[in-house]
Amino acid sequence: MSEQRDPYGQPGFAPPGPGLPQYGAPQYGVPQYGAPRYEAAPYGQPPSYLPLPGSRPAKPGSVVTAAVLGFVWGAIGVLVTFLFVIAGIGGRFLVAAFATGSDDAELGTRFVTGVAVFLAVLALLWTVSMIWGGILALTGRSRVLLIVGGSVAIAATGLYFFVALANASEAGAGGITVTLLLLAVSILIVVLLCLRAAGRFFAAHRALRAR
Repeated sequence: MSEQRDPYGQPGFAPPGPGLPQYGAPQYGVPQYGAPRYEAAPYGQPPSYLPLPGSRPAKPGSVVTAAVLGFVWGAIGVLVTFLFVIAGIGGRFLVAAFATGSDDAELGTRFVTGVAVFLAVLALLWTVSMIWGGILALTGRSRVLLIVGGSVAIAATGLYFFVALANASEAGAGGITVTLLLLAVSILIVVLLCLRAAGRFFAAHRALRAR
């Protein structure tokens, strides 16, 4: 009987019997132990943050809270606008009453009226930005306007807080606490709109509008 040899010329090699796998070769159709199985994602499947067709993305609590705080600031802005208008009218009559000469009265009333109108217009623009920005945020169209209005509120309330802190003896603990609360609310509006959940919400709405 002739001695069988393996492919490398070594004696003693016996070919595998029928139905037995060769040494080191995996059986066909049987997964290897511990080998991960990967499945291809369906073609055209949208990213996980996009809503399914026909559905609307849910509003995260951060966006709703920021919009509500924006509406609160807008209501305060309406009140501040009327106060500036009233201050301008009242200041005009006070200057006219206490001015010694006609030229001084005319110059003083024009100055007071101009300052009051300027501040009232600024307050009105900021009020509109907070209210309209809150509406845009709730509908998912944009958060930029509300962030801009919140940033302006941070600057104004921060300046007011440091002025009250510098005059702590006159403002008192209550005045400093109120200014600090207003500053915290302004910061909270911007922070809530910059969270990851808010970003996914507005990205989903942009994707829906692009379809």
